[in-house]
Amino acid sequence: MSDLHVTYVGKVVGVNRRLAWSRRLGKAYPEKAYAEFKKALTWEIKKAMGVCPPWPYPISGPVEIKIDAVLPPQMDLDNIVKPILDAFQIAGAVANDWGFTKLVVNRIDTAKRGQDSSLELWVSPTGGDNGNEGLGSTDETGKGMRRDTRS
Repeated sequence: MSDLHVTYVGKVVGVNRRLAWSRRLGKAYPEKAYAEFKKALTWEIKKAMGVCPPWPYPISGPVEIKIDAVLPPQMDLDNIVKPILDAFQIAGAVANDWGFTKLVVNRIDTAKRGQDSSLELWVSPTGGDNGNEGLGSTDETGKGMRRDTRS
């Protein structure tokens, strides 16, 4: 079974931008940029699912994800995780985002001013009786991104 690979280039919005406070209304409201990021990422996931026929949608067992991110220097890595996992659930790639059992997040570069952020995402079912041994993707050079087999 192959990994699901998704590439996203555009504005990345972290969970800290999920809600904004209205002084006039005296309550929080959903921030438009956060919703637009999740919608765009969900669309990219659905496109990737269409070109990855052996992917058994949705996965209901354990799933692992690897995220390579190019982000602005002031953006924290931990803030991008929730919207990404939510987008996989909304797209129908996983039954529930609590099924993610392994998470690897790397900042591979820093986006310069005016440059779009980007995400490379690899998702793979793990364990169980499907015979899959987890993430085993390679990059363009044929190296790297091997699953860590240490216990």
